[in-house]
Amino acid sequence: MMKRTNKTKYVKRIAILTALTLLAGLLSAGIPAAAETVTAEDVARIVTNGYDLSAFTVLDDTDEEVIISDLGVTNAAAHLCGQAHFTGETGSMSLDFEGNAVGLLAEKGGFDIYIDDDLVGSVWAASAGAPQVVFYTEALTNDQHFITVVANRDLASMKIGENYTVLEGFFIQTDPGTGSAGAEWTDYFTGPIEEPTQAPGKDIGDILTEGYDLSEFTVLDDTDEEVHITDLAETKATAHLFGQASFTGNVGTMSLDFEGNAVGFIAEKGGFDIYIDDELTDSIWAASSGAPKVVYYKGGLSNDSHNITVVTNPELASANIGENYSVLEGFFVQTVPGKGSADGAPLPTDAPTAVPTEAPTAAPTDKPADKTDSPVKTDAPVKTDAPTNATPKSGENTDNGDGLKKAIPFIIMGGIVLAAAVVIAVALIRKKKN
Repeated sequence: MMKRTNKTKYVKRIAILTALTLLAGLLSAGIPAAAETVTAEDVARIVTNGYDLSAFTVLDDTDEEVIISDLGVTNAAAHLCGQAHFTGETGSMSLDFEGNAVGLLAEKGGFDIYIDDDLVGSVWAASAGAPQVVFYTEALTNDQHFITVVANRDLASMKIGENYTVLEGFFIQTDPGTGSAGAEWTDYFTGPIEEPTQAPGKDIGDILTEGYDLSEFTVLDDTDEEVHITDLAETKATAHLFGQASFTGNVGTMSLDFEGNAVGFIAEKGGFDIYIDDELTDSIWAASSGAPKVVYYKGGLSNDSHNITVVTNPELASANIGENYSVLEGFFVQTVPGKGSADGAPLPTDAPTAVPTEAPTAAPTDKPADKTDSPVKTDAPVKTDAPTNATPKSGENTDNGDGLKKAIPFIIMGGIVLAAAVVIAVALIRKKKN
């Protein structure tokens, strides 16, 4: 009797352990992923622009103290801890801190800097290919402060020729009130922001054809009214077809209804799943060539009406080109439906060779309805009084969606323990009957 009682208690304990394991898995779904630690190697890669960060602590954009709003995530080795936040529209990065000095780290873009809800300056920075100091002040009281950086796409467009802004993090005094990074930042921009002139961008003749012959095809770029965009933002730069492309660091689509028996896709870089008439025909990736290029061609279709839809694949991009950022340029279709072939060599369609360590977060906002012109780069003016308009404080930090990933191991473990409990219980019941 005692033996059976002990076995019954053992089964009950297993059931309790199973329930606790499953509960831990479900609770962990709401816990944000731990931030990456900024290493000495990360700090050494920062382009300081003459500033001394030895008395400062660097907080990258994944730090739990940094508040992110309306920004997407891009993963690449060039960024602090392999990640940065970006947008082609507007979004913000904020931080509560103590001390009399603070600085901003970014790769490129246009930025409105607010401290304690007052606009202190608007700055811009061309890409340095690495995180760089783009703003610094030590004119604060030694007290608690709040800094908010708002992406300014118009300023970026006018000054660096593209509206794409990449934010990396902040640096604050390690000992509040102690230490100076150098002179006060003086490279401010003051308005009004002029209407930018249209940057010429790449023409059809500049497309890298990769051996394909487009002489009997018509190129439709991403701004064409026949091209449909979903969950993609626009970026402007002279490197793009007609000065503009559509992009995302997550999942978005570009599609086209067309007539004929052949079609092709043009992009700058990224990972893509290609669907023709709702069937997946290929998954491809392309590293950047710094220009629009043919990344996919399909001939041999029936000479009829078709639909091609390209869905960005951030995991495929991450595994093969080291970043989840995809840039789409447009399509090319037969000028006379059913006539002409591009006759190119097969393009790479290999499956990814590695799995990225972190899934990307939400895609940037949809492509704006109103098309704006791309600017010509001009020199930065000297510092004058900052504009007076202000922005409210940012809200809560956005969730990067990693909680569910953390829950999966707990749920699997709980399932295994539950299965073991069932097997033991069945064995005990059979033994009792015998």
